[in-house]
Amino acid sequence: MGCRSGLSIPIVWDNALSPAKYRLELTVDGKKGQCEVRWPYKSCSEMPAATCSGELAFNLATSCKADEPPATGMVLGPVELDNTPEKVALKIWRDKVMTYQRELLPTYKETRPNGPGCEPLCKQARVEVCVGICERHPLPSFKP
Repeated sequence: MGCRSGLSIPIVWDNALSPAKYRLELTVDGKKGQCEVRWPYKSCSEMPAATCSGELAFNLATSCKADEPPATGMVLGPVELDNTPEKVALKIWRDKVMTYQRELLPTYKETRPNGPGCEPLCKQARVEVCVGICERHPLPSFKP
């Protein structure tokens, strides 16, 4: 059985996302990458993938919660990295205004799906971020 190492960064947005172009930038070991997406999407059936660039590859998920109307069911995030950095600088812009800037220090959990001492060894971490004044509520699930 295999597994995947990586870092997941779920995002909790204050109240609701406002219509804008969002840009998320990550910096790890001097390498930068960014993803952009315009929100809201036209509809859940026409949801665009984020446009990403830079020397640091990561994924910014865009999805819809099937049980909610498009206006409230559209989700931006999580951010997914396929590596295990010790620290990550995250910046988020709403249009041209930076709304979030933090250094994240993930704690990785090691797993061996084939049992102790057997390969592979995978390291996984999840660091939730809150953009704005957030109320604690369950995050929508995301299944790649």
